[in-house]
Formats: sequence, structure tokens, C-alpha cells
Amino acid sequence: MKRLNLLLGVLLLVQCAWLLGENVLVGEGRGPGEPGGGDRLFPGFARARVAALAITGARGAVELKRAGEGWVVSSEGARPADEKLVESALLALEELRPGRIVSENPAKHESFDVAGAGALEVLARDGAGAVLAHFILGKSAASGSGAYLRCPPDAGGVMLIRSSIRGAFDRDGGRKGAWRDKTVFAADSRRIRRLEILKPAETIEIERVLAPSSEAGREGVLVASDEDDWQMLRPLSGLLSRFTGNNLARTAAELKCDGFAALDRPLAELGLDPPEARVTAFLDEGEPLVFEIGAQEESRRYVRVPGRDEILTVPSFRLFDFLREAKELAQAGAE
Repeated sequence: MKRLNLLLGVLLLVQCAWLLGENVLVGEGRGPGEPGGGDRLFPGFARARVAALAITGARGAVELKRAGEGWVVSSEGARPADEKLVESALLALEELRPGRIVSENPAKHESFDVAGAGALEVLARDGAGAVLAHFILGKSAASGSGAYLRCPPDAGGVMLIRSSIRGAFDRDGGRKGAWRDKTVFAADSRRIRRLEILKPAETIEIERVLAPSSEAGREGVLVASDEDDWQMLRPLSGLLSRFTGNNLARTAAELKCDGFAALDRPLAELGLDPPEARVTAFLDEGEPLVFEIGAQEESRRYVRVPGRDEILTVPSFRLFDFLREAKELAQAGAE
């Protein structure tokens, strides 16, 4: 019994030491050499004041700038930025609270990733160029409920904060396009009336079967809904499953990519000259939605939208139905 109590006591001491190291058993008051103090790491910081945000890591720098009501990735040709990602980063900055200094030894900086390949420098400025926030962000704490940073960037001390903010700034490992808006098309799928899928071996054409409305005052008017059936017109004829037709229409209308390919490879190598499939979604009115599907690489396919000067990558599973043979789609409709 005494040995058991002794063992339990040792384990308790080890656990307490770990919790102290992770700043769990102590408050988040101001520690030695800690900047800011109070309840905010950057007093007076407000998201609305930020006009530019730069995040620099081993892969290079990403620069975001406010443009009107939105944001652009100025380091990538002023392409539209993903508003949700930018807002998440700004909110993380606004909610940063001071932590405690866990090390004053510069030799340990790389072990916390506040120096070296894992470090991220975060810099926010206002419209006049004044610095609103500036620090070096390191790795997440072992407990998963905090992160290490150096603030200001030239500080020798490493601070442990309670906020798990690494994910708000480290997007896709800093790869090109990580902060860009991934929207390709943003249409209402119910507006699609017909789909044409042109492939080297065959052309598939399917059409929405409109149903008469039962709404008061609109009885008999043909309207589109998610309950519509779909009919194949060529090369075979017959009904498709509602799920298959709606999935094709929804994917085309709400197409999103997950990345952007380098333009230093010939289109033939990407399977886009000629494409494996060219999809045209005809709407109830206005210009159709058109995109071309290329070769698969790993779990993604290359996609090109005529008129856009870039090649996109889209998860293969989203495009699977567009590449099926007509007989496979017809069989799916009969299942």
C-alpha cells in the first residue's frame, strides 16, 4: 500500500509539473518581460482598422489588402481573398490575450517554432501604414489549447497564450492560393435547365423535367425545384435518378476548387488539350456555365474555365459523375 501511495504521489507531481509548464494551473497574468499587460495583447486593436495583413513563413510571404468591402491577395495578383479566412485571422488578433513567458533562452526558440522553418511572422497595419499587431507565431502547445509566440518579434522571451490560433494563420502550409477565394461558380442549381457533357467518345445531354406549380395564383406554371426529375436526351434516352441529375446540376452551379496549378506545364500534360470532358450548364437565362475537366493527379483533377487565365484543381470525387459513360448514368437512374 505504501508503495502504491508513493507511486501515485510521484505521478501526481509529474502531472502538476506538466500542467504548470502548459500554464494550466496558473493564471494568465503578466509575466516577466511580457508586453501588453491587461486583458489584450494589442490594446486598441480593432478588426475594422486593419487595411493590410502580411504572413511570412518558410514558403514565402502572403500579403492581404482591404479592397472596398472585401479583401484581395495582393501578393498573388490582387485575386479575391476568402473573406471567411481573413475574418477568422482578424478575429484571432482582436481576441489575443497576454500569456506567460515560459522561456527567456533564445537557444530554445526553434524548439518552440518561434524561429526557424516553423515560425510565422504576422504583421497587421492600418491604412496609414501604422503597425497594429506584430509578432512571431510558433507551434501549438502540447495540450492543444494554446500557442507559443514572440511579441514583439525581436523579444527574447517566448510567451504561451491560451488561444489556439496557429490554424488561423497557417493555411495549407503557406502554399500559393491558400488564402484565395475558391469559388468557381455561384449560381442557383435550380436555374440549370440542361447539361451537356462533351467527351471524345460521346456527348451526353440531360434535361430537367419541369413540374407544374401548385402554388396559389401560379397553378400550372412550370417551375424548377430540387424534386425535379432529369431525362437523358442523348446518346441514350430515359429518366435518370433524381439524385444523379441534381448532383450534376448542384456541382456545376456551386463549383469550388481547392487550389491553383502552376502555369509552367503544357495543357496537354494536364489533360486539358484536349480535355477529358467539357461541361456546359445552360441556365434559364444568361450565359451558360462552362468548365473543362483534365487529368487526375493524386486525388485531384485539373480544371479550366474558358476565359480565365489560370488552371484550377478540384477534388476528383466532385467530378466523378461528369466522367461516367452514358450507360452508367442510365443504369444509375434505373437502380
